[in-house]
Amino acid sequence: MATFEQWLAGTRPRTLTASVVPVLVGTTLAVTVSQEGDLDSSNSWTGDLSASRFCLTLLLALLLQVGVNYANDYSDGVKGSDQNRQGPMRLVASETAQPGQVLLATWLCFSAAGALGIILSFWIGWEVLPVVVAAIAAAWFYTGGPRPYGYYALGEVSVFIFFGLVPTAGTVYLQTSEIAGDAIVAGAGVGLVACALLIANNLRDVKSDKAVKKQTLAVVIADRFGEIWARRLYPAAWLGAGVAVVALSIGEVNQLWVLLGLTAPLLAVKPILVTLRAPFILEAHDSAAETATRQLLGVLATTGKLLLVYGVTLGAGLWLPQVVG
Repeated sequence: MATFEQWLAGTRPRTLTASVVPVLVGTTLAVTVSQEGDLDSSNSWTGDLSASRFCLTLLLALLLQVGVNYANDYSDGVKGSDQNRQGPMRLVASETAQPGQVLLATWLCFSAAGALGIILSFWIGWEVLPVVVAAIAAAWFYTGGPRPYGYYALGEVSVFIFFGLVPTAGTVYLQTSEIAGDAIVAGAGVGLVACALLIANNLRDVKSDKAVKKQTLAVVIADRFGEIWARRLYPAAWLGAGVAVVALSIGEVNQLWVLLGLTAPLLAVKPILVTLRAPFILEAHDSAAETATRQLLGVLATTGKLLLVYGVTLGAGLWLPQVVG
C-alpha cells in the first residue's frame, strides 16, 4: 500500500501550477471586466465577483489536474510506457500502488470534479456542465482508451485548450456571465506556458517515448526534422506567451501594468538556452544522454515555477490598475 507521501508525489505537485494559474488570471481579468475589486465583509467581491465561485473554480481545476495526472500514471503504467522514464513518482510503474487503486483515485477525482460542475451549473447555468464533461473526457483519453490522443502528437493542443483557453475564459464567465475578448488572449498566453511545461517534459522523454512508439509532438518533429527543431518548440511557446502579454496591454485592458507579465518570459531565457544547448538525447551516447536528461529535468522544474510567476505577475498587472486608479 502506497503511503500518503507517495500518493501526494503521484499528483506531481510541481506541475499543479498549471491548474492554479488560469483561475488566478481569469479572476483578476474578471475584476477588470467588472471594474470593481474590493473585498467586502460578506466574503464576496462587490459587483458580480464572488470569492465562493473562485474557491469552487480553483478546486475544480485542481481536481481535474490531479485526476489527469493519476489517469496518465495508470494508463502509461499498464501500457508499460513508464518503465524507463525518469522524473516524478509513477505509482503503477514503480509498483508502489496497484493499478486498480490508481484507477479508483482517478475516478474519485473526476467524480468530485463532476459534482462541482453540477453545483456550478445550478448556480451559473447548465451551459457549464458540458464544458466540465468535455474536460474530464479530454483528461481520460489523453493517455487512456484504445487510441489515446496523447500518443498521436495532440497533447499540446489539448493542454492549450484545457489548461489555457477554457479555464481562463471559463473563470471569467463563471464570475461575470460573459467572455471578454481579452479572456481569449489571456487564456492563449497561459495555455502556451502550460504547453512549454509539457514540451519540456516530452523533450526529456523523447528517447523513451520513441522506444514505446508514443508519438508525442517532440518525437514526431525530432524524427522528421531533427531534434533541434523539437527543442525550438520550447522558446516558441514562451515567445507566444510574451506576445499575448503585449496584446493584452494594448487591447481592451489597455494598461501598461499588464507588461509585468513579461517577467516570466524574460526569466525563461536561461532555461531556453539550456534546452537549446543540451546534448541531443537521440544522438548522444549514454553518459551525454544522461547529462541532457538531468538538464531537461531542471528545465521542467524551472518551467513549473515560471508558470506561477507568469500567472502572478500577469494577474498583478490586471489587478493593480483597479487599486491605484
